[in-house]
Amino acid sequence: MYFNTFFFQIYGFCISFLIFAATIKFTKLLRFNKRIMVLAISMVAILKPLASFGLAIGVTFMAFSHMSYMIFVNNLLEFSTFVKSAMTLFSMLLSKFSRCMDKSRPSTH
Repeated sequence: MYFNTFFFQIYGFCISFLIFAATIKFTKLLRFNKRIMVLAISMVAILKPLASFGLAIGVTFMAFSHMSYMIFVNNLLEFSTFVKSAMTLFSMLLSKFSRCMDKSRPSTH
């Protein structure tokens, strides 16, 4: 049973690596196209500001997730661990949050 799961996971890694390599080869083929070159130059130019923005958003999201974990850990099952609270907040951000507030734990106070 475990061997099949391990083999399937290795197979998935190999397929994803092959798709990645094929994508890289394909982008090298499109290098002669002027529009693709403009896109590549634009992506290199915005890399540093985009990375700093991503870092700021990540720190803010982690702080908000930690705060919600500390507030709701005793009351809601979705916030029982830090990882669950981050996943719940991310699903709320994507508007895919099911109304599972009814499954709340009874208060221990």
